[in-house]
Amino acid sequence: MKIAKKLGLIFITICIMLNIMQVKVEAAFSWSEVISGGQNFIKQGEDDNNTNPKFSDNDIQDFVVPIARVLTAVGTITVVAAFIILGIKYMTASPEQAAKIKQQLIGVVVAAVVIFGAAIIWKIMFEVMKNINSSL
Repeated sequence: MKIAKKLGLIFITICIMLNIMQVKVEAAFSWSEVISGGQNFIKQGEDDNNTNPKFSDNDIQDFVVPIARVLTAVGTITVVAAFIILGIKYMTASPEQAAKIKQQLIGVVVAAVVIFGAAIIWKIMFEVMKNINSSL
């Protein structure tokens, strides 16, 4: 009985949602219509960007770089604090607890690699894209 009530409520909810969201569906009947529609969409986007760019490269850089620096700094502080805390726990732990702490230290090392790896990849990609953009 409970299952029937749940299924009924799910069905009614789906029906109500379908009535609220009136989705308009248009179908193209040939590949040429699909291709021409895609080309028109791309051309409209290119025209919009050439006449009125929404964001310049400097705007994006001014927005993203400070956020990336703050996140890297927070990650660095967190990793250093975790190393210090786990190091102190390791020095005062019994042999059984030391084995568990070693596993936790592996997780902290992986987190450090991810944080610093992401920062390094970001810096490399930023320089590469900047050089590509300046050569164009």
